[in-house]
Amino acid sequence: SAKTTEYQLSNLCRGLGTTTPRSDIASPALVAYVSKRRADVSDSSVNREIELLRRILRRADRAWRVDVGEPIDWKAVFLHEPEGRTRELTQAEEARLFEHLRQDLHTLVRFAIITGVRLQNALSLPWAQVDFDAGVIRFMQKSRKPGGEIHLIPLVPELVALLSTERGRHPTRVFTYEVRRGRGERKRSTRHPFTVTGWRRAWARALKAAGIEDLRFHDLRHTAATRTLRATQNLKVVQRLLGHRDIATTSRYAHAMLDDVAAGMNAVISRNSPEAIKAKSTKPLKTKG
Repeated sequence: SAKTTEYQLSNLCRGLGTTTPRSDIASPALVAYVSKRRADVSDSSVNREIELLRRILRRADRAWRVDVGEPIDWKAVFLHEPEGRTRELTQAEEARLFEHLRQDLHTLVRFAIITGVRLQNALSLPWAQVDFDAGVIRFMQKSRKPGGEIHLIPLVPELVALLSTERGRHPTRVFTYEVRRGRGERKRSTRHPFTVTGWRRAWARALKAAGIEDLRFHDLRHTAATRTLRATQNLKVVQRLLGHRDIATTSRYAHAMLDDVAAGMNAVISRNSPEAIKAKSTKPLKTKG
């Protein structure tokens, strides 16, 4: 987003200096910048800032015809990032979670588990994007295209039933919470849209009460992807569900297929083990009468 880009640019300006000549922005200067920044933020955040700088210099060279000096060894600058986590909510954890989760969060969480949409997309979902007649939900997602890209999620019967419980509660937004303590314009028992952080406390309490550790809301997206892959054995389907442009991004969920392959291999090994073969050979034959 523009806000994120401005934030990253301000960090680059402070760290490298707004009057520093391009000739002085070489690998050693960038390595020093990276070393300082990684003390405050994650390696992935540092890499996003360096990637922005690389795009700027590339555009200056190709589009603006500016002399950007000697090439930079970007591989030496970027930090190693661990593979993305694929924490999955188990069936047992899911049952405990909904047992302790506040009732007005049930629909939002269930929706995330089924669709795999990102938290912000779910929180801000307006009724205008839910087309019951066409049977789809339209999401706008980040893209290099002007205005972004439209990502479609089919309204399967379970989603229709789920969203129907929210109809009539708010004129514009799908997911809302019930005010427990009235304050100012927000009267008790009225419904209001979720804010960016307003759900976190209730979510954290439910996880603690359910005894679920190391689970983020974003892991519900991983849960939807992994369950869909296990059910379909089709990585392309998961790619479409999550709205990934590159299937390489989706390939992190291939472990779900590998688990099934491993289970099949173990079944074959077990069935053809010496013990199993011996048991079959010594099993008495059934006789008629």
